[in-house]
Amino acid sequence: ILHGELHEFAHKVSFHPLAAYELAVCGEDGLTIWKGKFYEKDKLTWQIKKEIKGCFTSMEWSFDGKLLALGSCYSSAIELYDAQNEKIYSIAKVRCTIRELKWAPQGHYLLASSPENEFRLFETLHFTNDNWNN
Repeated sequence: ILHGELHEFAHKVSFHPLAAYELAVCGEDGLTIWKGKFYEKDKLTWQIKKEIKGCFTSMEWSFDGKLLALGSCYSSAIELYDAQNEKIYSIAKVRCTIRELKWAPQGHYLLASSPENEFRLFETLHFTNDNWNN
């Protein structure tokens, strides 16, 4: 059983698309990324790889596993966790809580939806961390 302080009120759980033993859990207290490692031939142990405090209502890994899109409930923002440099960037402010995030199959668009029937589509082909926080 995995127990982390930041997922007492978990909203979503998602395995990394390319790393079979990497799991993300987001909720009202934050995001926890777990990494599974074999310590014997058939015994797996889980360790916390990264924790980020905050309130996250939704998340979705990009298909290449480089980015994890997060819907923040406190700041009403869409944030990206860059798995390569382990940093989080705020990319957009919205007027409401994000309930669902989905990457387009080719990875060029990110769809964000809210319970208030608001949908936003972000073009992501030119996403770079140089302009995320601007």
